[in-house]
Amino acid sequence: MNIFKRIIEVIYVTIVFITPEKIYLRNFFILIFIRFLYKNTLTLQITIKNIDLIGIIFYGLPNYILK
Repeated sequence: MNIFKRIIEVIYVTIVFITPEKIYLRNFFILIFIRFLYKNTLTLQITIKNIDLIGIIFYGLPNYILK
């Protein structure tokens, strides 16, 4: 399970750096990806929260600092 979360984190960060301006498109893709990977709703919600946190750390903070 941890390996899958790691893969999702890597993919998320990669997408963040590839499409920094297309936030909604990126989040939509991530949500679809997670829905395919996880069938359990509770796991899905927890994973989405973790990915949102990762997104804030890797995308939100540098973005706010630069602007």
